[in-house]
Amino acid sequence: KSDGIPSPKVLPIQAYHDFCRYPKEMRRFHLDPSVFQLMFEKFAIHQWGLNLVDLMNAGAGWCMTGKYARRIIFPILMNHVPVGFQARTIRDTSTAKYLTSSHGKEEDPEAECGRPAEAMLYGLDDIPPGVEIVTVEGIPDTICGRKNGLWTVGLLGTALTPEKLGLLARARPSKITVALDAERETEGVTADIVSNLLTWGLPAASGTWQGGKDAGSGASLVDRSERLSTTLLRRLRLS
Repeated sequence: KSDGIPSPKVLPIQAYHDFCRYPKEMRRFHLDPSVFQLMFEKFAIHQWGLNLVDLMNAGAGWCMTGKYARRIIFPILMNHVPVGFQARTIRDTSTAKYLTSSHGKEEDPEAECGRPAEAMLYGLDDIPPGVEIVTVEGIPDTICGRKNGLWTVGLLGTALTPEKLGLLARARPSKITVALDAERETEGVTADIVSNLLTWGLPAASGTWQGGKDAGSGASLVDRSERLSTTLLRRLRLS
């Protein structure tokens, strides 16, 4: 293209009837906090460095009771409408850190959204074409990355599904840097994601975090493409 932005292969993206039902127990973060909200604020500051304004700008809420008791609720918007949410526990227990809204038909009272998790990305709406996207794992990582000047997009996990790949391709980025949490077990996952992006015509590279395991811990993004190339070469030799 004449604007210099690459034209990747086009993947079909399924159409969904989007709706979102937040937990009835959810309370939005606001400027007149209760003692309960202060508990959630304290967690967000300690865990990610996110303050009340950050949480309010994200439209986040919290629950003290119900299915999502003691969890921070992060809305997920796509095409500028709510399509689901993730709920992050503030308890140090063996329970799952994140729960994602359950999808189904709107007439199903148990359904919380109309779109499955594999078709959701966080923070894609306001990405201008031609910028470098940095894919991270979670919603707090995405928010923290934006505060530090990065065009972060949350994969909402470590899986790059075909639909997420198609959505990233439609954003027409100049480059995608894959920066999952800096943990040993994610290295192979990162290599696979970069390989898939390159296969579909998207300029991709590997990144990691220095000074912490992710953007949510205040770490800095560094390039590790050379290390990734070594990993891919090793795989080819063994195949």
